[in-house]
Amino acid sequence: MPPISKADLLKPRIEHGTVAIEGLGEFTIRPLTRAEAFDVQTMRDESVLAAENLLISLGLVDPEMTVEEVDRWSQVAPAGHLAAVSMAIGRISGMMPESGKESYKSPRGES
Repeated sequence: MPPISKADLLKPRIEHGTVAIEGLGEFTIRPLTRAEAFDVQTMRDESVLAAENLLISLGLVDPEMTVEEVDRWSQVAPAGHLAAVSMAIGRISGMMPESGKESYKSPRGES
């Protein structure tokens, strides 16, 4: 395998995923960048709800929503709808507690 170049490291590589919510349909999501994840974690110190609204706003590709729109959605939707989107974005962003364990496994599955 050839060595990684600096240009390769600095090239955007954000892939999309989907999450389905029964009764609503399929949402297109993307993982957060490291900088965005830090912004969400910093906001969590102020308000967990505001941090989750930011996470969803950043990671939701289709439909695209502002933080204010996500906040309005959170006022009228069942909690499970937003939680499903939030957890899916967190999972593909490597922000879930189990994500760290997976990323440090060796090729043979040894930690």
